[in-house]
Amino acid sequence: RDPAIFSFTLGPTGLFWTLSTKFSSSKLMGKNKLVSQILHKHTDIDLGEDPRTRVSFYSTLGRLLFANKTDVSFSEFVLPPTLQLQQVNTHVNSNNSDAETARRLLSQVMLDLRGLVAAIYSAQGGYVRYFEWFYTETGTYEWLVKVIEQAGPLQLDSETVWSVMKYVAELVHNHHTRIVFPVTSANGLILFRTTANLLMAYSKWISSGVLTETDDFYKSVKYFLQCANGAIGGGYANFGIFEVYNDPLLDHLLKCVCTLLFNLDINVARMYPKVLELVFALFSKMLRSFPDFFISLDHSWFDQVWSILLRGLQLKTKRVVIEHCCLSIDKLLSYHINHRKLAAENRIRPKSAQILQRMWSHLKESQPLKKLIRQCLLQLLDLSINFESVLWMVSKPILPLVFILGDDIMSVLNVLVQSQMQVDQQKGEHLSTLCQNLMSSVEPDLTPTNRQSFSANLSLFRAEVKSFLDVNAFYKALVQLDQSS
Repeated sequence: RDPAIFSFTLGPTGLFWTLSTKFSSSKLMGKNKLVSQILHKHTDIDLGEDPRTRVSFYSTLGRLLFANKTDVSFSEFVLPPTLQLQQVNTHVNSNNSDAETARRLLSQVMLDLRGLVAAIYSAQGGYVRYFEWFYTETGTYEWLVKVIEQAGPLQLDSETVWSVMKYVAELVHNHHTRIVFPVTSANGLILFRTTANLLMAYSKWISSGVLTETDDFYKSVKYFLQCANGAIGGGYANFGIFEVYNDPLLDHLLKCVCTLLFNLDINVARMYPKVLELVFALFSKMLRSFPDFFISLDHSWFDQVWSILLRGLQLKTKRVVIEHCCLSIDKLLSYHINHRKLAAENRIRPKSAQILQRMWSHLKESQPLKKLIRQCLLQLLDLSINFESVLWMVSKPILPLVFILGDDIMSVLNVLVQSQMQVDQQKGEHLSTLCQNLMSSVEPDLTPTNRQSFSANLSLFRAEVKSFLDVNAFYKALVQLDQSS
């Protein structure tokens, strides 16, 4: 068997895949008797050891199957993997040689199904039918949750566990808005609930100490983050249901995610760029969707949220990370400021009033939080002055930060002014005047018009300051501030 031939014909960019993606050739393939036989007996084909070949092969078959270009029905196609899953379920709990065979077969089936579900690329692509088979008819998804819960007693190796998680990451990924259930169906909520239970079981496996190598640990974290991003940001579950019925599952999942993220070393995570981007992407989705959850945390956890956001802003070369941090800060503080306005107008709900009071408690009682907020503002000002490409992006969180700091804003800006005073007093005085003009014609609210006015002021501020700012002196002041905190 020549690996080059396998790659050229069945690989991710192979001939078989390419033909299935073209309109005319895919129609001809659907009528071909050989292709029909492959769809009937696909599990009998020896695809070698390369996992990418298996995923690509089943993605190709899935495109033909879900496009209804063949005479093979979905029920006929999934009959072999159904029997394989039954075989795995029967033998995976045994202590003989059949158990090892069943575990290898589980990894293989997960590869095949990952390729199959990846082929669903639109709302009409067959996701509803696939989920009915996978969850309702076979009960496989709930069984996978039990497998991950018992990964330790079953002595599953990391590769087997990862194969399950990579499949789940593809299953919950709502690319091209392909996951659209009927309005009368509860499957969207079921998909999220089952995924949440699986993620909480998987996090226990990660923290159980079975992963001794740093690379293995962050690889496991990457799969956790991929699944969590898909589940929380998928848009196929109405999260308000959990509050209506006092269901704690969502809170448990969010706390599970926070526990994992807070235990990560961002400095070490920088060596794993994909993990780093997933961390801040998930943080952004959670803070935008559940700001009330984060505000309701105790002081130490809420401080850690801001600490992670600050570390993200300090990664100046990671534009996507900076974008996620800016969106997170803007959403979190805008939520508080808007509710503060409602409270002033006596139009706030009792629960929102409690969240507002909790935020006031954070701001008044947590000294580390005050320092973190000041540092975030200075980092954003640094980005706005020295990195023009992100000026519009960073202007959004700066305005609510200014409102939150209130009278303390001048003490923060004074760090910037004093750093220049030590170099040139005249330039420092000019900078002080520019800082005072930064809020010119800006009202204390977050309306779109007001945001535009502030963005214009910030742009003029940058143009003036950039021409004379001593960057080294400013960075030295930032480092001293960071060390003092």
